[in-house]
Parts: sequence; structure tokens; C-alpha cells
Amino acid sequence: MKAYAFVTLVMILAGSRDNDRVVVADTVDDSDDNVRVLDLRVSNTLKCDVPDDLDDLPVAWTRDGKNILEFNTEADPRKFEIVDDDLVIRRTVDEDVDTYTCTVTPKDGAPFTRNINTVSKPFIKINAPPVFIEGQKMKLECIAYGTPTPEISWRVNNETFEETKDRVRLSPNSLKQKNGIFEIDVAELSDRGDYVCVASNEATFILNTTVELESYVRVKDKMAAVWPFIGICAEVIILCAIIFAYERNRTKIDLDESDTDGGADHKGANDHGKDSVRQRK
Repeated sequence: MKAYAFVTLVMILAGSRDNDRVVVADTVDDSDDNVRVLDLRVSNTLKCDVPDDLDDLPVAWTRDGKNILEFNTEADPRKFEIVDDDLVIRRTVDEDVDTYTCTVTPKDGAPFTRNINTVSKPFIKINAPPVFIEGQKMKLECIAYGTPTPEISWRVNNETFEETKDRVRLSPNSLKQKNGIFEIDVAELSDRGDYVCVASNEATFILNTTVELESYVRVKDKMAAVWPFIGICAEVIILCAIIFAYERNRTKIDLDESDTDGGADHKGANDHGKDSVRQRK
């Protein structure tokens, strides 16, 4: 019976009501069971292909021995749905990684049953400020979600870091994942560039790939914040000097004009005195 049956996992858009992207994932057989790779945060569809003689019969889906629809909640009543005998897992998270069973029961004969083991491809997030200051500590945190728990490494300028080395110190992140934090105690201008977090687990091994997320890190000159201040101060000083020179020059002109007007008035007064004397004669 197993020779006629296989189970494939495809990542599809699960209904027009969801906006999840469409992805096709590879599958790998593992002894009697199949291992399927799930993508996180999108809808996944598990398809149970049955022998031709059972193709018209309905497919039942269970998880841990329970009907799959029993795992729906009031908060998410459409988390699991059976669409055309396929199992749709909407908005997949790590908690959805489990063993699923599809069963077809003929009227006469033994039921056809297949177990599907699932793993999830890592989903990466990097927490880091966009800019570091020269001389200060540089710290980047990479968080990798996935089941099994992903292993984390870093790649900087084509050099891979899987442990503490030279100026680079690696330590667990907030989820206690090894190498999740990348630190340099004293940042240098030459440290700017692309920092890549690389995550891998059983899912990436099956797909023969890795999951990577790149973050561009900038390192600013420690005097970068001072130069604008110095420039503003210089502009203020120059402006004050110009105003002072202008006011001083204007004051000098006013004094010269005042002296000239005073001399003319005094001369006029003297002339008036002579006229008075002439009249008395």
C-alpha cells in the first residue's frame, strides 16, 4: 500500500481571505514517515495522496489522536481547515509543528493511514540600532524562530563567526540561543558594513540551504556630533563680529556728523553777535 501512497507538502495561498504568500516546499521521506517543511507566518497545506482505488473516499485528519478541527479556538476558529481533503494550517507558528495523520477508511478492508512529521524553516529577526558611534560598544542580536531550534552563526565581510574570535564576542540571545548576540567592545570606522545572521536547522538541512538576514551597520565618527556644534559656534562668532564692526563704524560716522553740525551752529551764533554790535553803532 505504501508503494502507491506518498504525501507532499506545498505552501499555498489558503483561500482568498488570506494574504499569505505562495511557496512550494520540497519533501523528504524518513523511513515509514515523511518529513515536511513548514514556512512560518504563512499558510501551509498538507496533501494526502491516496491510492487510486481510495481516491473517492474522504480523508480524515488527526493530531495526537484528536480530530484536527478540535484544535481550533474561539480566537482563531479557522486555524485548521480541511479543504478538498487537504489540511490547511493558517498563519503557521512553531506551536503548529507536530505529527499529523491522514486516514482513509474503505468500506471493506483496513484503513489507509499515513503519519506526516513536520519541521519549520527558521524565521530571523535582527535587533540593532541603525548607527553606532566610534569607540562605543557595537551590539547586534539575532533571534531565529523555528523547530527544531535553529543554530546561529554570523558572516561579516565574507568571514564566518561561529564562536568568539579576536575583537568579536558571541553570546546567547534573549531566547538563550547560542551565538545570538554579536558584540564588539570598541567600534571602529572600519566596522561599518553588512552583517549577516545565518540560521540553520533540520529544515534547512532537508532543503539543502540556509536562512539568512542581512543588516547594514553604520559607524559614525565620534566627533560627528561635535562638528555641527563647532560650525554653529563659528557662524555665531563671525556674525557677531560683523555686527560689532558695523555698529562701531556707524557710531564713528554719527560722531563725525555731530561734530560737523556743532561747528556750523557755533559759527552762526558768532555771526549773529557781530550783527548785533553793528546795529548798536
